[in-house]
Amino acid sequence: MISTVRQAVEDLYLYLKKEQRGFPPADDCYSDLCKVAADALTAAMQEFASLGPLYAFRRSKAVEVHAPKSIELTTVPASGRSVTVNPIDWEDWMEGCSISISGHDDWNEILEYDSNTNTATLLNPLIAGAGSNVAATVYCDSLTLDADVLEVIAPVTVADRYELAPVDGIQAIRYWNYEDGYGDYGRGFWRGQRRRRSSKGTTAYQPQAYFVDTYMREDLSMAEPELRMRIAPMPDRPMVIQYRAKIEPPRYSCADVYDPDDVANPPADPGIQLPIPNQFVESIFMPIARQRWTRVPYFRNDNAIGEIARQYDIALQIARDNRPQSRSGHRYGPRI
Repeated sequence: MISTVRQAVEDLYLYLKKEQRGFPPADDCYSDLCKVAADALTAAMQEFASLGPLYAFRRSKAVEVHAPKSIELTTVPASGRSVTVNPIDWEDWMEGCSISISGHDDWNEILEYDSNTNTATLLNPLIAGAGSNVAATVYCDSLTLDADVLEVIAPVTVADRYELAPVDGIQAIRYWNYEDGYGDYGRGFWRGQRRRRSSKGTTAYQPQAYFVDTYMREDLSMAEPELRMRIAPMPDRPMVIQYRAKIEPPRYSCADVYDPDDVANPPADPGIQLPIPNQFVESIFMPIARQRWTRVPYFRNDNAIGEIARQYDIALQIARDNRPQSRSGHRYGPRI
């Protein structure tokens, strides 16, 4: 039974020459392929997470929503996009959120914040003129999600209360106006209208809709893309948003296979577990890993390529069909 990263690498090593299979290889003429194997397992895990059963990498999460906060902008430039925030007022949750600035008619958004200079970068240039010690209000309508979140899965709810409706794009969030009513079969509905930001008098309210947006920082070399959940209308009070998430699978390195300082022959297995139910390691994960291993230049069993490809196709089918819970057998519909 394969259950650790080391055991998975040992399986891949069976397709190498015998002299290449050590940790490190006993023959100095051969390169240590531990990193190559770890990279193959990482790629296989990512493929499994993308194409395999959703439940394998799913977790419940929650994020705090803050009440609107009044802040002071110590400097507001003319026609600029950078403002200096009083450091006493700044809180990390404000990145990505909407901001209403006194004397400026248009809504704005805080894209980024530099704690070294207390400078916030805004979405829109400030065309109404410069100023100092300007009052502003920040609304917590953009929630930065954890770095391991790949996808937000419904339901998204205000904790223990009601579910938020997903929308198709950022414009539906920026112009959302809450309006309830009843449609066919007495079902309730929400409507988004292009009135949400038509004036600064828009009233904060309990969130009713969400959209998950990807944000790339202006300096692409400094940070990875991050996910921000935009909610509308702007929240008028503190609350908690709960959601289900598909999370990022683990990445592997040689340290997960063996300790180079371990003088034993062979060195001990670090015991890093593969986060896959054991019955699916052999039937799903390892066929994917072996298929990727055939692309490595050091692969030395051409006769096995056809069978590995066949097992790979079957593994993908098993992964897609696998469900932890069968259908309930119940059907739900409107009562007439």
